[in-house]
Amino acid sequence: MGVFGSNVGGWAADKGYSYVMSLLCGVIFLCSWVLLYIGAMHLWALIAGVILLDFAIQALHITNQTLIYRSDPALKGRIASGYMSMYFIGGVLGSLTSAMAYAYYGWSGVSILGLMVAGLILLCALGFKSSQMYSQVAAS
Repeated sequence: MGVFGSNVGGWAADKGYSYVMSLLCGVIFLCSWVLLYIGAMHLWALIAGVILLDFAIQALHITNQTLIYRSDPALKGRIASGYMSMYFIGGVLGSLTSAMAYAYYGWSGVSILGLMVAGLILLCALGFKSSQMYSQVAAS
């Protein structure tokens, strides 16, 4: 499903819908973690949650890459290495915190941690739009 997510994310970014795609991915992340929480008891929910999570991860990743590459084409290599370094660090921190959550609280702890991260992604997307609006107002 990630292939479809990257395709949709790339299409949305090319059409200028990066903000909408970021919000949509945040909502899909939230829904996927709710399904993953339910997935502790129902296999169908686990499968659906994994599919939605994979879709949202890939769509948001491609959308983010498109945004950062457009910021300064002359610095594309530096920007890409910085982005991928932060992406890797985020993955390491996610693995560490989810392993700790599982050790102390089981699957429900991992699911709640995922819900919190999804909520943070959604808040960041909303904050990005607010900062864009502020910078447009300040520039005029």
